Amino acid sequence: MKRFGESMDSAMDTIEKYNMLSVGDKVVVGVSGGPDSIALLYFLHQIKDRYSLSLHVAHLNHMLRGDEADKDTEYVVKFCEGLNVPCTVKYVDIKEMAKQNGLSSEEAGRKARYEFFSDVLKETNGHKVALAHNLNDQAETIIMRIMRGTGLDGLCGIKPFRDHIYIRPLLYTSRCEIEEYCSKNNLLPRIDKTNLETIYTRNKIRLELIPYIKENFNTNIESTISSMTDILSEDNDFIEGYADEIYNKISIKKENKVLIDIDDINRLHDSIKKRVIRKAINDVKGDLISIESKHIDIIMSIIDRAETGIAIDLPKNLKAKVEYGKLIIIRQQEHNKYRLFRDVYIPSRVYIDEINCIFNFSILDLKDNKNIDYKNKNKAKDRFIKYFDYDKIKGNLSIRYRKDGDYIIPLGMRGRKKLKDYFIDKKVPRDRRDEIPLIALGQEILWIVGFTINDNYKIDNYTNKILKIELTDNRRGDTIC
Repeated sequence: MKRFGESMDSAMDTIEKYNMLSVGDKVVVGVSGGPDSIALLYFLHQIKDRYSLSLHVAHLNHMLRGDEADKDTEYVVKFCEGLNVPCTVKYVDIKEMAKQNGLSSEEAGRKARYEFFSDVLKETNGHKVALAHNLNDQAETIIMRIMRGTGLDGLCGIKPFRDHIYIRPLLYTSRCEIEEYCSKNNLLPRIDKTNLETIYTRNKIRLELIPYIKENFNTNIESTISSMTDILSEDNDFIEGYADEIYNKISIKKENKVLIDIDDINRLHDSIKKRVIRKAINDVKGDLISIESKHIDIIMSIIDRAETGIAIDLPKNLKAKVEYGKLIIIRQQEHNKYRLFRDVYIPSRVYIDEINCIFNFSILDLKDNKNIDYKNKNKAKDRFIKYFDYDKIKGNLSIRYRKDGDYIIPLGMRGRKKLKDYFIDKKVPRDRRDEIPLIALGQEILWIVGFTINDNYKIDNYTNKILKIELTDNRRGDTIC
């Protein structure tokens, strides 16, 4: 016995099984105008009183099918008016978006849709986004992933409920059931004729491969695949939960990078190790789009070697590298070592917006300041206040980042040292080296800020005038410690 007129029991069962809806939910419904999304909208409209739902439709015109796409938009708008459901329409040139972002049309379309759904959800103060993926979509997706190569996570397929936001009430409902539902309720959805052309991989699977499997091997292949995804999802959820615990214990997360101790990760089983790597990439990149198994395998190989300096480039401006016993996944930023440059006039105060700090340059008379400790110790409180023999400085100082050919004679040493070699000796990570301010006299460095000064310019028994350089935090005015 059907519970909601000509309704779909499988959809209602799915909503109840996964607790997809709560009383009073505001639901954004993604509607293209095709049978699946129209059936979903009409079904949610049928049950809205049961859950006191507020519905809002989001329709994205991909601008791929000319007049046909525009007719889809007109149909969706009129259909929503008939149900008295508000509708937001957006036009996105998917071909142009794909070209500008180096994506396939499929990837660009997916990105545009989810960004649009997210925007509408925020604008409407919504709680859920309902999408119309069905049982057949699940089977097609799994087969595509198998052919391309996938792991356990890929075999789990499309999730019925994701991130506590995206719900798919039709995921266990077949396309035949949906078409029958549309027919019995006189919905007359739009038909995308490109879905009937075997020029796309998914269409070939839908129109040729699955009918062949049903005729020769398994008449119920969609349900069989769906059952498999449920079984694998249970196992995968357990493994992912365990991997999450490990990842949170051994990783250090910063603004644009994640650091993981190589000894810690190498103690893990390869299955967990790969998951930890993916989680690090996802934290830095925001998703795993374009990240393939070959990328994970290469990272595994550099972890095994664990040699400082090994690095590989990953898609979308990411890099994986090994430095001093750490695996670092980092988003590469524009190289900035030539960006910072300020001439220094003494005395002066120089604001450096790149680091939001101020350098204070002042001249002191030694005879009037004999109580100051000029030994330039590297204690925490002394790291950002340094003293130099002013009379030894011949030329104009500058504040900048490092350049090729820079050198220093570190305090207490004899003979010059390349800046690169100094950083290597001090085990300063490569990505930090280009962000450390320098006080420079041409290519000779007087002060590697936060580290050491040049021995040639230290205070000695012959010093008369002293140059004091102090770095202060612009937000508070305090000396940085």
